[in-house]
Amino acid sequence: MEAIAIEALPVSCTYANRLISPAVSLSPSTAIMSDSQYQYKMAASQFERAKKIRSEDITSCYRNAVIVQRIRWNDPTLTDLSVTAFDSSIGTNFLVDDDGDDDLEWLGYFIGENTKLRELFLSVDVPGERVRELLKGVNRNRSIEYFVLNEYPEFRVALLSSFLTNNHNLKHIDLDDANIENDDVAELAKALGNQPQLKYLYLGQNHIGRSGCVTLISQLVCAKSWSAPHLYRLDLDNNEIDDAGVQILATGLAHCTHLKALDLSENRLISLAGFRSLAALFRSASCGLEELFLRRISIGDDGAEVLADGLVGNTSLMHLIFSSDEAGITALGWSAFSKLLCDTTTIDNTYLSNHTLELIGDYEDGPDEVTHNLKLHASESLSRKGTALTKIAKHHPDLNINNVFISDLKLLPLLTEWFQRSREEGCEELLFVRMQLSAYYNTVRRMPLLVSDGFWSTNTNKDKAEKMNTLARKRKFDEWEK
Repeated sequence: MEAIAIEALPVSCTYANRLISPAVSLSPSTAIMSDSQYQYKMAASQFERAKKIRSEDITSCYRNAVIVQRIRWNDPTLTDLSVTAFDSSIGTNFLVDDDGDDDLEWLGYFIGENTKLRELFLSVDVPGERVRELLKGVNRNRSIEYFVLNEYPEFRVALLSSFLTNNHNLKHIDLDDANIENDDVAELAKALGNQPQLKYLYLGQNHIGRSGCVTLISQLVCAKSWSAPHLYRLDLDNNEIDDAGVQILATGLAHCTHLKALDLSENRLISLAGFRSLAALFRSASCGLEELFLRRISIGDDGAEVLADGLVGNTSLMHLIFSSDEAGITALGWSAFSKLLCDTTTIDNTYLSNHTLELIGDYEDGPDEVTHNLKLHASESLSRKGTALTKIAKHHPDLNINNVFISDLKLLPLLTEWFQRSREEGCEELLFVRMQLSAYYNTVRRMPLLVSDGFWSTNTNKDKAEKMNTLARKRKFDEWEK
């Protein structure tokens, strides 16, 4: 490559315009070694050589040279870095050439020494040996919080064992399409067991099956306690998980109260038995799931009924996402979801319906009654209680007052107060005015004697009181005259 003098780097780049000693003709060894051997060699010799390496001698272009210079001098403004074989809009992009002019081992070494990096995205379509050299250095980093490694079929957990085990800043790990097999899960889960701060774990498009699920859950769940208590999202899409694997996951995840999102999309081995396991998870008192992804899985009407039945009484799940055109759900299956959202058979059943779900399937592709109720749930102006009351007012406008108004209408004020609270919950006023008038009308119609007696007794009592007041005033006047 054409040499780029470091003095030619822009003055505005605080860390890129420092003078570096001339490079020595030494290049890092490419031999595969253990992490401890690698660190020892770095500490003993490469550190001294690193001080003499010029950035332009280990990169293919001016832009990459500036990036390396900023990394090696711990530029505090460089917190996110992407290393790709294509132009990327993610962070500061180090674009790897196809000819090998970019020395990825030196790049990895400087990343390992850096303490300011917070996000690292790796997607490098180059020979595997060069990527392994890069990962050796990354393995020593302890500052990165957001780590992504995609489309690297030669990945092995051992390449990043120290990074995954000892970097206690890690909050987001994405190893999609990294060729992770069941045997790799044990080492990965063991490492992640030391990361209680972990929030996001993406393991999609790998080869994790039933035994991988057993290993993952057995490592992360110890004595019914989740060793990753802050895990927010677990992504296992497009793996080889079957019904038994789902049962294992559901049993273990019942102890993970902080888990909010689970992605099992494109695990096409999941069938009715797997949906029953998910329904059991929904019924768990500790279930905190808010999003479940089942895209590109055949659910069918039976699966829809099982999932709907499991969600009765669940107050956490907001999004049940699946591909409607591939799920195989007909009008029969959608009717189960419709009844889940609003069971109109009785007022009690309507009140006890699900008022939490805001999305089922894809966006607005279900029947009208399902879509209407989902929009009602998503309304920011309504509380959950207000949603339930709105459904009651819509589907039971003529309130059944049998056995309600007893003891001389003493419960009528309570009903009036209930209508007032309904308005305060954000319910549509017109619905409740109609319902309130209907209730009062039915009261008079069903118990006219109580109403008329109450009216006449009130007026009679009033007349008696006025007569007694008149007599009292007359007595006082007579006493004054005497």
